[in-house]
Amino acid sequence: MGKFDVAQVCLNGHPTNSTMIESPEFNKSFCPVCGAKTINACSACNHAIQGEYKVEGVVDLSYVYDPTAFCQSCGEPFPWTSRRIKAAIDLAESELEEADKEVFEQNVGELVTDSPQTKVAAARIKKILTKVGTTFGESIRDILVDVASETAKKIIWGQYRYTICYECSRRLILRPQDL
Repeated sequence: MGKFDVAQVCLNGHPTNSTMIESPEFNKSFCPVCGAKTINACSACNHAIQGEYKVEGVVDLSYVYDPTAFCQSCGEPFPWTSRRIKAAIDLAESELEEADKEVFEQNVGELVTDSPQTKVAAARIKKILTKVGTTFGESIRDILVDVASETAKKIIWGQYRYTICYECSRRLILRPQDL
């Protein structure tokens, strides 16, 4: 049997060490990607952030750690989830008409969950995004891609494939025309 290690992630969601206990020499106080402070526990309940699953004697060279959007202990969103939702709302403030802003703000938080309401929220957001330019839609996608549920991504943006940047451990979007 294996066990989960503790992860260290910056406030913007960049993983800095997915094996804090096993490999403390890789711990960092600040993120080398963005300079933000790193954390290893939920700010709401102080439960350790779940890191890489380790099985003694097994090495998986293809594994890339991806921090979850919510704490597995208390269910609260991690700071990177809240920050991405806020960034999307801030961008919407400058681009959308008043009625669409309100609908966007009421629904964007549902995109990061996977519930029956996610489909409704994704359909509402997609309708709003069809009214604005592609630059705004692409910016919203880039902000939310790491925290939005797969259901929401499929409804809003269709089938996209992702690849992992091994330098910064972030997902990169491959659009259908790039495949």
